[in-house]
Amino acid sequence: MEEEVFYSLEDAHKFFEKCKINQNKIYGIERFIEQEDGFMPDMDGIADFSDATIEESFISAEKFLNHFDSGLFSFVTEEN
Repeated sequence: MEEEVFYSLEDAHKFFEKCKINQNKIYGIERFIEQEDGFMPDMDGIADFSDATIEESFISAEKFLNHFDSGLFSFVTEEN
């Protein structure tokens, strides 16, 4: 099992661009918020694009990332 990778917002945008260039569909993104006792999932920061086409997943993922100004992000893609 692969270890989950967490990206800063800046790196999440870079990873998103890499997925677009390589045509790796984004199935979902989850945002995490840093708290005193670690990182907690943001229940309002979960996006599921599994039913979307590859192009729709890119459009939705970009809108999702642009909605936030901080946090850590984890992606589910065709190839992580």
